[in-house]
Amino acid sequence: METARGTPTADGEQTMKESALRQAALHYHASGLPVVPVGLDKKACATWGYWRKQKQTEEEVRSFPWEKLHGLALLTWPGSDFIVLDFDGPHAEQVWQDKAQIPLPETAINHTKSGGAHRIFRVPAGAPHPGAWEQGTGDDLRRKVRLVAAADCGCKKPCGVDLLLNGYFVAPPTPGYREDPDHPFEPGQCAVLPQAVLDYARTHERPAAPVKKDEGESWFSLALRGPIPEGQRNDTATRLAGLLLAKGHSREHALALLRPWAQTVCAPPMDERELQTTVQSVARLEARRKDEPAELPTLDAPVPILRRLQDQPDPIPTGIAELDARLRGGMRPGKALVIGGTPFAGKTALGIQMARAAAEAGCAVVVFLADEGREPGIIRLGQQLGYIREQIEDRLDSTLDSMERDLSKLILTFPDPDADADTTIEGLAEALVRAHPDRRKVLLLDSIQTVRTRHPLKEVPSIRERVMENARTARRLAVEYGLAVIYTSEVNRSWYRSRKEEDRASDLAAFAEARIEFSGDVLLAMRASDEDSDLVDVRIPKNRLGTRFPLLLRLNQDRASFVAVDSDPREAARGEAQNQKVAETRATILRELQGTPGLTRTELYGLVGGKKGVFDDALRGLRSSGIVKTRKGSRGNRVEHYLAEIPDRDRPGPDRDPTGTGGVLKPTGTRDPAPIGGGS
Repeated sequence: METARGTPTADGEQTMKESALRQAALHYHASGLPVVPVGLDKKACATWGYWRKQKQTEEEVRSFPWEKLHGLALLTWPGSDFIVLDFDGPHAEQVWQDKAQIPLPETAINHTKSGGAHRIFRVPAGAPHPGAWEQGTGDDLRRKVRLVAAADCGCKKPCGVDLLLNGYFVAPPTPGYREDPDHPFEPGQCAVLPQAVLDYARTHERPAAPVKKDEGESWFSLALRGPIPEGQRNDTATRLAGLLLAKGHSREHALALLRPWAQTVCAPPMDERELQTTVQSVARLEARRKDEPAELPTLDAPVPILRRLQDQPDPIPTGIAELDARLRGGMRPGKALVIGGTPFAGKTALGIQMARAAAEAGCAVVVFLADEGREPGIIRLGQQLGYIREQIEDRLDSTLDSMERDLSKLILTFPDPDADADTTIEGLAEALVRAHPDRRKVLLLDSIQTVRTRHPLKEVPSIRERVMENARTARRLAVEYGLAVIYTSEVNRSWYRSRKEEDRASDLAAFAEARIEFSGDVLLAMRASDEDSDLVDVRIPKNRLGTRFPLLLRLNQDRASFVAVDSDPREAARGEAQNQKVAETRATILRELQGTPGLTRTELYGLVGGKKGVFDDALRGLRSSGIVKTRKGSRGNRVEHYLAEIPDRDRPGPDRDPTGTGGVLKPTGTRDPAPIGGGS
């Protein structure tokens, strides 16, 4: 596909880049391809998930701030009809031939910034409908599946081939990306991806279980024989506990029977607390199924409850003193803090800033960036430590060595979202608790819309319910393990798209779509300012830890972090603009009264127009200064306005203008009135 290209000059480079991106985006859109704006770190700069189901409009494409963006990307299947093979590194072609050994037809090729290539294919006929993945009835492939990788190719990053789907891929004219002249991207001419590649991807997405079921062997035999890997322990324990309880065993007896199994058959062994939670949950369900009374609650007295709070650990600082003051010291173990906000408001940056502050306070911190990937987050972390972004991106050994020294004393880890390990919310919490049992712990999830739980998807049929399940799980684990959980969240678009303040009056409504407000102890609602994109208004519609006074933050782009702002610079600008409007309205009032003395307030406003409040301020100022006088008219209650008689010695000259109108007043009652300004 031909995209807008040009050779920008030094003074017109930004304009040319903006024009090329905008024209290319409109060209792609006209061809039926949803476009996603991306930044320098290849992170999407807009919420793009709903374009997989809803057609993108041209107005949306034009509304992106292309002058601030680095490039663009195109949605892969199911957002479009395309799937991409990402050949990453100079040895990727050879690795594919040696390991996958699947011949590929000629198709469109885009060369990437790293020296690799994107091979763009169409989806094979008969592929599952996009809804199949979300309903759990199809193959739940991730957005990026590593198909083959070189064992030892000598490159810093092992060369390999990835399958890109259920997401997006960066495309020209993004800097560093170009079309292959012999294989241009024409949507109607792309080859169909061989079915063998999808089959190969599925086997890599879901590796064969360590235990293979022999013919006629039951799940019960497999569960007792083992080994049971980490990703299957909870499901297997649930089934075994259900079987024992259904046969009449008590909860305590079932737990005693399962303890040896959890330690010897599970690999690695299942934690005692996790096993107890599983058995208790199944016991409650079993009791409900049999209509048996559940275990009665304990009736605790109030003061002993407060005494137990004396042993709570100290609050965890957020890195922003003003926010800590509103939280009465900071975040608390066992609580969930939600960072919601508009696009470009800096939700992830604020989350990483909180995570770094917690680590510097001695906490063990896990940062899980399921939305954008961990590399961009680590770059932000380096910026917060004072390193220049370009030096981090260039991977200079001196910069990386210095960063490593600065971070060596902090327990701050970034699990891989694309790893084959159990990266569910439960898995992350368990790994954190097991690795650091004696420290305060913080878990950052970015975002609650993209993380996963162990809850089977077929039991959570809609995206809304899935987000609700994620939020409930995060809150439950915070209480169960004593974690301080922070997670970012998208907010309702109606909350920030409306220009009417009355439509945005309820900040709590920003979180209402998926009922997230019920699963968070603290809700932060971030909205970037229209006048200054680096200024962010932070509302606190819910705060169980302290006060709900709003906060104004400024984003330092170089440091990728926020600082609190004491006074709002926008107020001064608004006041200056208001004063200018009042001065202009005064001048208009004086001109009207010079031409037509004796006007009533209503008649005067009909001639002057404008905002009522501005008119009232202007007329009130003229009357209080004595420049405009009123007197009762001859008819009824009519109050008429006149210019005051000003003696010649008191009449303002060209450079003396107490009215702020820029002109010289002429007293009423004179013939041939001269224009304001002293002209003849």
